[in-house]
Amino acid sequence: MTHGPLAAEHLFPFASPAPDEDNPIQVGIALGGGGALGAAHVGVLQELHGRGIRPGIVAGTSMGAIIGAGYAAGVPLSVLYQQASTANISTFSRHIFGRKPETAQRRFPDGPALLNSDGLLRTIEQLGGDRNIEELPRKFAATATDVVGRRQVVMTEGSVAEALRASMAIPAIFPPIRKGRQWLYDGGLVENLPIRAAKSLGATHVIAVRIRPERPVRSMRPLTPHVSDLETDPTTLLISPKLDGFSQWSSKHVDAMVEAGRAAAREAIAEILRHRVPALRA
Repeated sequence: MTHGPLAAEHLFPFASPAPDEDNPIQVGIALGGGGALGAAHVGVLQELHGRGIRPGIVAGTSMGAIIGAGYAAGVPLSVLYQQASTANISTFSRHIFGRKPETAQRRFPDGPALLNSDGLLRTIEQLGGDRNIEELPRKFAATATDVVGRRQVVMTEGSVAEALRASMAIPAIFPPIRKGRQWLYDGGLVENLPIRAAKSLGATHVIAVRIRPERPVRSMRPLTPHVSDLETDPTTLLISPKLDGFSQWSSKHVDAMVEAGRAAAREAIAEILRHRVPALRA
């Protein structure tokens, strides 16, 4: 099996025409947010790797950013699976209940929150430590929402830890990350599936993994084209794991969610091979 970007060319007709020196094909992967449902992302990556497909561009939102950052950093899928299997609320946060008001104010100077993201910092250390995004082996972007400017922010440089804390900062649950005049919260407030972020990094074709529906906040500035148009674009391969019955707040059924990701990836690939490249079936 061919590995790297060319593998996608052989398997996916959405990655045609054939690459050339003037217009090389770059396959990216976009991982949507959805809390504990993000375990399905690991299953999708497992299935792609089993077929020799290793996207060189990664974009993620919220939990998709956490999984995506680990993948972009070269963390083995076995380690990402182990992290997903043992994840709980302390993996990403600590409760502040019982803290004195002045202590909470020191820890959350930019706004009230039920949790902090100290656990996420420990998790990042277990996955190799904080680095600058631009130093990662694969191109990576995490999305967040600037609630002051009411717009999406795509983070492609600077601290990985800071980008992840911003991307997963659910309002009132986690504190925002403040950068200059920007107050950054969860990227899903504008767009949950970061296809355009992957394309902004140079991806010509995107494997997009949706684990939760879009629920943009109406007061935010809408993006054009709409994400539904990006999903149906011929340069996008949409993978939607069947996660009905699973909770985004509980990692109790991690193995089932990982398998749902693998099954959805298999189905998406089979659909393409069945209807778009009949010659490959021979």
